[in-house]
Amino acid sequence: MVFSAKTDVGRVRPHNEDCFGSYVSEDGSVLFLVVADGMGGQNAGEVASKMLVDCFMNKTSFLNKKNLTPEQLQDFLTDTIKEANLNILKEAKDNSEQSGMGTTAVACILQEDKLIVANVGDSRAYVSSQSVLAKVTEDHSYVEDLVRKGAISQEQARNHPDKNIITRAVGCMDDVEVDTFVKDFDKNSVLLMCSDGLSNMIEDDYMQRIIRRNKNMDKLAERLIYVAKKNGGTDNITVIVARRSDEVIHG
Repeated sequence: MVFSAKTDVGRVRPHNEDCFGSYVSEDGSVLFLVVADGMGGQNAGEVASKMLVDCFMNKTSFLNKKNLTPEQLQDFLTDTIKEANLNILKEAKDNSEQSGMGTTAVACILQEDKLIVANVGDSRAYVSSQSVLAKVTEDHSYVEDLVRKGAISQEQARNHPDKNIITRAVGCMDDVEVDTFVKDFDKNSVLLMCSDGLSNMIEDDYMQRIIRRNKNMDKLAERLIYVAKKNGGTDNITVIVARRSDEVIHG
């Protein structure tokens, strides 16, 4: 696997509440990736996002990856996010300054030619092929609900004043519903994971053009962040990009 993970505070926010993590199995055959976008007063959002990523990293390091099926890996992602949800709830209960904190989550596992994805909130996973950039995840947001109901178009959603209102987050309820997906992932595909600081700043078709023009994963991540900041950079920006390879290279 070849991958790169980068985060940037953007041009407006005073500090970065995004967090990401990566883990490669000892034999290099399985890659674990996670992006979290925190929310809450003071610095609580950055606490929540880091707690989720820490939980993910702690669990993956002890997981026996050999011969696990995609279904078992789906369960692993769901269980880990649910565990992080309880951890964040407890931390918020024990510390009044962190009351109400929460985070989005998008977690991916690349296992040979399979991609296993789990998400909560509006951080996203895409798969880029030669012809199209396909969004794997579905946003859990007020505006996305309007789109699904046919009340507004995708174009109207892009500029909707309430587009940042999410309807599901980790750490906000006793139990959290986690969406999971299993997709084929061939050698010509590129995985893109991001917080909404990227997806709100660059339209999908232009992201696809950037991906097609940048084969180096490190340069690709840097370019995506550069364009998001050039377009306004109104939020923290986190990007993970990955493609299949016989080597494990972290940009």
